[in-house]
This record gives sequence, C-alpha cells and structure tokens, in this order.
Amino acid sequence: SRVQLHAQLADTTGATRGEFLLADADEIQVFSKAQFRPDRYVAITGAVRHPGRYPYRAGMTLRDVALLAGGFNEGASLDAAEVAHMATNRSGGSEAVTERVRLDSSYAFASDPRSGRNGGAPGRDAGDDRPEAREEIALRPYDNVLILRQENFSLPRTVTLHGEVRMPGEYTLRSKSERLADVVARAGGFTTEAYVPGATLRRAADSLGFIGIDVAAVVRDPRNRDNVTLEDGDVLTVPRYEGVVVVKGAVHSPTTVAYVPGRSLSYYIQAAGGATEQADVRAAFVREPNGRIESVRHHRFAPDGSPEPLAGAVVTVPVKDATQPHRDLAPLLAGLGSSLAAVVGLIAVTKK
Repeated sequence: SRVQLHAQLADTTGATRGEFLLADADEIQVFSKAQFRPDRYVAITGAVRHPGRYPYRAGMTLRDVALLAGGFNEGASLDAAEVAHMATNRSGGSEAVTERVRLDSSYAFASDPRSGRNGGAPGRDAGDDRPEAREEIALRPYDNVLILRQENFSLPRTVTLHGEVRMPGEYTLRSKSERLADVVARAGGFTTEAYVPGATLRRAADSLGFIGIDVAAVVRDPRNRDNVTLEDGDVLTVPRYEGVVVVKGAVHSPTTVAYVPGRSLSYYIQAAGGATEQADVRAAFVREPNGRIESVRHHRFAPDGSPEPLAGAVVTVPVKDATQPHRDLAPLLAGLGSSLAAVVGLIAVTKK
C-alpha cells in the first residue's frame, strides 16, 4: 500500500518544513507554481491580419497585441477601437464592460521612408502623429479587442467586358450599387455585329459561374429585373451572331443545325436524326446562348410547352436513367378508360 506524506520547501536550498525519513521505493514530486496558473489570454478581432487569442503578459498593451496579430488590414479605422473587459460586478446579468479607446496613425505600423510620417490607412488622413497623442492602452487578462473598419470601405472592384462592345476592357465599379446597364453605357454600348441575346455574365464570386440573364431586355429597359448589381470579378461576354444550334446527347446524329426562327426544341432533335431508343426526350433541355436553361414544360391535360432555342443555343437530349423502374402504362390506360366510360355514362343518365 502507499501512504501520502507532505512536506513544504522552506526555500530554494532544499530545506523543508515537516521533514521525515525516506524509505525504499519512495517517490518525491516537487510542484511548480507555473503549472497552477491559468492560461490567461487576450483576444483581438476585426480588421487585423491574424485575429485570434494571444497569451497575456503583465504590462501588455493594445499596441502589443496589434503587433502580435500582424498589424491592421487595409480599411482599418484609426479613429478608435473597442475593448471589452470582464465585468467585476455581475449583478443584473452583466458579463462584460466595453469602452472605446483612442488610436492614432502610428498603429498603422507603416511610414513614408522619405518623411518618416505614418501613412495611415487607405482612404484616411494620416491623423495626429504627435508623440503625446500616442497613448498606450493597458490590457487586462481576457480582454477582447475589436479593431473597427472604416465605414463603407472596400478596395477597388473591377468587372470585365469582352467581345462586341465598343470599348471592351476592365472597368472599376464606381459604387456598390452600380448595375449592368451602367457599365455597358460606360463602355459605349454594343457594336453593330453584337449578338446581344447571346451575351453571358459569369460571376467568379462564390463560384456561381454563369448567371442566366436577358441582356437585351436590360438594354431596352434598365428597370428590368435582370439589370443585376455587379460584383468584383464579373465578366460580360458579348459574342457575334452565329446562326446555328448545336444538338448533342442521345440523338442519332449529334450535329450543328442551321437556326430557324420560331422552331421548337423537337424540330432540332428531328434535324439531328431524332432521338435514340435510350433517349429521355421528356428531360431534354436547351442552354440558351445567354446561359439560361430551359426545358419542356409538361402539362397534365394540355399540350406540353416546348422552348424555342435561340441562335447559338445548345440542345441536349439525356439518356434514360437505368435506375428508374419502368412504368407499365397498360393498367394506367385501362383505369383511365374505365373512368372516362363512367363519366360518359353519368352524362348520359343526366341528360335523360
């Protein structure tokens, strides 16, 4: 069996209080004060390069934790920061007390090598660089520091216009609300060879890809709902007119067919040799040249609505899904026939 014995170290020489004799196989453990200290920290978030928690050190200031966080991002506000302290009085449910503290341009940690003045943040004046203005803000354990951002700050955002526009190029957006029609007007509109119904808008933001919009409708009426607000990285491509429709998929002869205005989806499928036995014609669809996807609109008691491909469209006829069970239409038709017979009989009895 084991017995717990205690002794205290009187000093660093090894002198002890409550000393006792040791026996064979005894184990001695000397504790360190550091292991009983909590891992205190301060946190910094907002417009800093490396937000997160950093170990607290006695005497730590806001400038220290800003340095540990790699400095401020572009757009950081140098007017003030918010510091949250743990509430010393928790009556009434209070958990933290916040205060706004004063900053200055020296927190930008960048200076002009010629003048030595701090450059401040983009979009803001350098501010007060006097030494007496650089007040050091002492932090407490578990403080949360929030570096605020400038109101409505954003780096320059650009969109690109390709193809048949009068002045193609990369345009910088003037505001967050600038729309497609506005940038097209800045580019001088379209050339005489432009095929506006085939214009495509590709959005890089959030990997959205092509956005199906009617650019021609937007040009006619800027109030059209397709006059979307542009985002950084948007690309508008306006092609030349191509009077063909591409047909691919489960058709006998995938090919390119001459465009005929007003012709429906089924016309182009037949022009490509018709659908194969494996084709799922009901699931056929059209990718219009502007990126919009259209498919056959099925109606229960009316003829199906078939889209009319535009010039430059791609018609796709998919293969039937082999995992879907085959439906036997004979029982369904027999039941439908019985229902129709009952309805006819009811009408006949009513007329008597």
